[in-house]
Amino acid sequence: MNDLVLVRKEMHDLRAANEKEKQKRQMSKKQISIEQGITREEAQALVQGQIEASQAVTTAPA
Repeated sequence: MNDLVLVRKEMHDLRAANEKEKQKRQMSKKQISIEQGITREEAQALVQGQIEASQAVTTAPA
């Protein structure tokens, strides 16, 4: 019985790690093309938005 619990926990952990790696591979690698560039604050806001979006996907109920 304990083996079954351990196997289920390990499987859950492996699936979570796999999902995280899939999200990393799917992240956009687009570059922003603005003549003057953007400020550090604007870049930070863009990155934070992507992080929040990816966290919302990983924490969504299955």
